[in-house]
Amino acid sequence: MTLFLEFVSKLTPIYILIAAGYVMGKRLPVNRDTISSLLIYLIAPVVIFNSVYTTELTKQTALLPVLFFFLCCTMAFFAYWMNRNMKSSAMRGVLAFAGGSGNTGYFGLPVALALFGEHAVGLVVLCVFGFIVYETTVGFMLIAHGKYTIKESLMKLLSLPVVYAFLLGVVAQVTHFYMGSVYQGFVPNFRGAYVLLGSLLIGVALSEMNRSHAEVSLLVRSFFVRFVVWPSAMIVFIVLDQSKFGLFSGRTDIYQVLFLMSIVPLAANTVAYATFLKSEPERAAFIVFVSTIFAIVFIPLMTSFVLPAIV
Repeated sequence: MTLFLEFVSKLTPIYILIAAGYVMGKRLPVNRDTISSLLIYLIAPVVIFNSVYTTELTKQTALLPVLFFFLCCTMAFFAYWMNRNMKSSAMRGVLAFAGGSGNTGYFGLPVALALFGEHAVGLVVLCVFGFIVYETTVGFMLIAHGKYTIKESLMKLLSLPVVYAFLLGVVAQVTHFYMGSVYQGFVPNFRGAYVLLGSLLIGVALSEMNRSHAEVSLLVRSFFVRFVVWPSAMIVFIVLDQSKFGLFSGRTDIYQVLFLMSIVPLAANTVAYATFLKSEPERAAFIVFVSTIFAIVFIPLMTSFVLPAIV
């Protein structure tokens, strides 16, 4: 019960922001497209660059983003295949994107801090890199393919500044480029803006949702991949790594983070990209919001009972 209450207290601000976004969407002339554009073209690139720039890579931890990029792509293509009979090609792309991603940024990080302590944050950031690369490449192509040709999808992908922000961050980190004291004092504040706008966007999108968008079948499809297939695959990987592969040399802290990344809710970026590409953003907001509510109970249960059994 203590773990559950601590977990809920950490997430309360996010739910308050989602509720505020909902009220704003109902009462004020809030432009959802403007919020998503701010996230995609300004806030997210800065957050991504700074995260890459400030995280030190080692031979062992460098495997984390590679592992998660592979897992994200595998899950996304599985979700795309699983939903091959859907009438809406746009929603099929949204479900594929959501299936391959997860709310590892402003959800996974606070949870890791609450559950495992400060030392887990750096490991989470490295895992997030794999999700970022997936979201801005394969994931974006899948969600855009429902409405655009392959050529048009590629052109939109190349217009995303997050791709270049990630590459610049890698270069700056590897070359140990010093950004200056002004940068160090100001740029980290963008993370707070990322959390704020991302949560508000979910609320605003929910405010525009009607009963036709709240489909149980969408929850079943998305929940199966996110909360059944993901953790099952991760459990198998951890057990095999402990007994055969030895990639992480029995490091319990890495195994804990790996498992946590497999049970986070659907990515809020699903709503941002769906809004940006005008691909069923209301339905995307519905499945993201419900999955976030579900995670309040799901994550404490999984980390309390399943995780100790495998680590």
